[in-house]
Amino acid sequence: MLRLYDGIEAQRNFNEWIPEREPLLLVMNEGTEAMRGALALERDAALQACLGRGGTELGPAPLQHWLSRRNHVPSWEELLGNGLVVDTIEVSATWDRIGSLYGAVTEAISSVPGILIASGHTSHAYTSGVNIYFTFVGQATEEQEQERIYTRSWAAAMEATITCGGSIAHHHGIGRVRRDYLAREVGEVGVDVLRAVKKAFDPNGIMNPGVQI
Repeated sequence: MLRLYDGIEAQRNFNEWIPEREPLLLVMNEGTEAMRGALALERDAALQACLGRGGTELGPAPLQHWLSRRNHVPSWEELLGNGLVVDTIEVSATWDRIGSLYGAVTEAISSVPGILIASGHTSHAYTSGVNIYFTFVGQATEEQEQERIYTRSWAAAMEATITCGGSIAHHHGIGRVRRDYLAREVGEVGVDVLRAVKKAFDPNGIMNPGVQI
């Protein structure tokens, strides 16, 4: 397991260990007793890769903190009650594009009026690329303004992702907020193929009608 947080999220979630805005990489591997040797090799390789690039080993405490707190999130009622508009937007890209995509998406979201901060972290890495969860926080007291911040932040993230050649989703699927951008990523032919597959599995159109395609 590799989770890389940018400086903003590292400071927000791990301020005991990251008092300044510095990135944080969490590394965890696990397996059976028979895999102990291989796991040690993986751990040591990850450590040497980080140390060789100027990193500092912080020990197991940040990881244990994440394991104990990873599912503790405020409710929508708490957030909106304080005038905060918050969401995460997950996208993905190949390694050669992810750096520019991260910069473009955070800049695009940050340019939306009412946004306080935009940040990101990765959670799934492969030889071909990686995903990023972007988190945005905006503030407004009026419901209409809250909705505007929300929709414009999503639009900004989708536009920037497509411009950078990334994918508008990773494993969370498409849904209503991504639906109108799907054809721009996979083309009309790609959408037609998806519609044909859905019709084959859902001939009566009862599975989330109108949500995806």
